[in-house]
Amino acid sequence: DDIWLGVPWRGASGKNEFRADAIFGQGDAEILVATLGFGFVTVNGKEVSKDMLSYSGWTNTAKRVLYRTYNITGLLNSTQGATLHVSLGCGYRCDPKGRFPAYHDTADRSQDSIAKIFRLQVRVDGHLSFHSGSSGWWARAGPV
Repeated sequence: DDIWLGVPWRGASGKNEFRADAIFGQGDAEILVATLGFGFVTVNGKEVSKDMLSYSGWTNTAKRVLYRTYNITGLLNSTQGATLHVSLGCGYRCDPKGRFPAYHDTADRSQDSIAKIFRLQVRVDGHLSFHSGSSGWWARAGPV
């Protein structure tokens, strides 16, 4: 089973900060997040990890994108809800000045049209509760 089936990518040209308020319900909650470019995630204003500006890795993103999973049960508020915040920054796939080491693939997809996108889902007791395609997301252009 592909746990990402039906969970879309979210991003917008000129936007790199995304926020949503959601109620997840009782149980063990985990957040799964993948980003193209660099990503930083908070739940109720608290970091999900010390992985500052974690990235999707040096992969051919046409074939695979790496993701990270974090337990967020202790970060939820008393109603088992949260404000999710995702900040995105450019990675090696949107580096027109060539500051990062060169990345090459046979199809030469070194520049993405929207290089700052993410895919996110919250699972409670193993069941999908909220994701990047759910309603309620707000986006803006941030400083990164």
